[in-house]
Amino acid sequence: MDSQPRSQWSSFNSYVLVTTGAVVGLGNLFQFPFLIAEYGGLFLLFYILCQLGIGIPLLFSELLIGRRGKQNPVGSFTILAMESGVSLNWAYLGWVCFLVAFLTLCYYTVAAAFPIGYFIDTIREMFVVSSVTGEHIQLDNTIMTNHLEFEICFLIFLGLALAVVYRGINRGLEAISCITVPLYFIILFCLAVFISTQGYFFDSLANLFEINPSLSLVEVFLAALTLAFLKYNVGMGVMIVYGSYLPYHVSLTKSTIAVIAIDAVVAILAYLIVYPLMLAANPVDYFQALSESNVFYIFGSIPYGLAISMLFFFAAILAAWTPIIAMLETTVVTLVERFDYSRTKACTIIGLLLLFIGSFVVLSHMPENEVIIFGEYQLNNILKLLTGDILSPIIALLTAVFVGYKLKRATTERELRFNSAIYAIWRLLIRIVVPISMVLVLVTVTALEKLPF
Repeated sequence: MDSQPRSQWSSFNSYVLVTTGAVVGLGNLFQFPFLIAEYGGLFLLFYILCQLGIGIPLLFSELLIGRRGKQNPVGSFTILAMESGVSLNWAYLGWVCFLVAFLTLCYYTVAAAFPIGYFIDTIREMFVVSSVTGEHIQLDNTIMTNHLEFEICFLIFLGLALAVVYRGINRGLEAISCITVPLYFIILFCLAVFISTQGYFFDSLANLFEINPSLSLVEVFLAALTLAFLKYNVGMGVMIVYGSYLPYHVSLTKSTIAVIAIDAVVAILAYLIVYPLMLAANPVDYFQALSESNVFYIFGSIPYGLAISMLFFFAAILAAWTPIIAMLETTVVTLVERFDYSRTKACTIIGLLLLFIGSFVVLSHMPENEVIIFGEYQLNNILKLLTGDILSPIIALLTAVFVGYKLKRATTERELRFNSAIYAIWRLLIRIVVPISMVLVLVTVTALEKLPF
């Protein structure tokens, strides 16, 4: 049993860095740039609106639950339900958060193995060629087909993340985030500046403001809504846990706005890296550049392509590492606080379970092991569908109902400390706009994904 007092983030800066690390994931490097490349300024407009109307209100909701409850998701929902005089069955919502965080880890840790593999393949290629200046690189992407290498990369990533969580929030999460987040930002900034000197910079800026009238407004809006909703890891209790470590002397509003601002800058930097590379690889059909061979193809059209790809995939490793640490912390602290496990025991249990299930996910990525387990879905796909497309919107919907209708108004006012006008807007969004949007997400998934039920 861990009898030590519950830890807290040591400062405003620590909270901002750790939370930024939790929300800046692989979506910033891949999904965001590619969606803007496909839909242009219309997507950016809808994305900003969805962030303001859905993503950010939900983010504040989970953070206030955590800071008020000072517990893991299960404990925080229990404490706030008791305080508000509502059913204690709301605690089950915390357990669903735990389940979603764990299941997400089962495939996200495997997905994080890809950047490691790409990084290793780039280093291999650098030893093969004598000069990288001006060369068009052609890497074979062995990580996607070699089971042993893929499994090793998965184990490396899982072990590194568990090592950080084992050390706790101050010696582990804070210490690593104070290094990785600034380093990640510096790498992206330097890459964006260098690539802007190679051409297509102004084309990239123009695309941010270009509106294509032939696009389906519904399609673009749903893409923006989905990304804005998933962006802050809402629906898996991560922000509840991170909010629970936030001291009361640190402004929840100011610190979270800082996180949102940094996250936005990082997303734009990633776009200014990826989109010009796509144009350089194939100006006529830049999306074909990604399917021509593999993800390495886009780095072969600029000078120092190997060095650029190495830095980019190193940044991708950092981008995947910190969200995984956040999800691991959520699952581990839940076991620690609900079952009186030591942090060592909780890390061991979660680690072994992730090792077992994750190894099957690795197998499902191998071309010779395309095992269909349910309808048209493989293990990797069904985990994504279950967590990101079904359970997470349900959790977000119920969280909005809990915060907007079940918690006492005085409680939310005290925790958020908004001025009256901002609070009124937030309350309207969380009570009306967010629930409707989550229902829309669920209906869309059911209609478009052809779910077998």
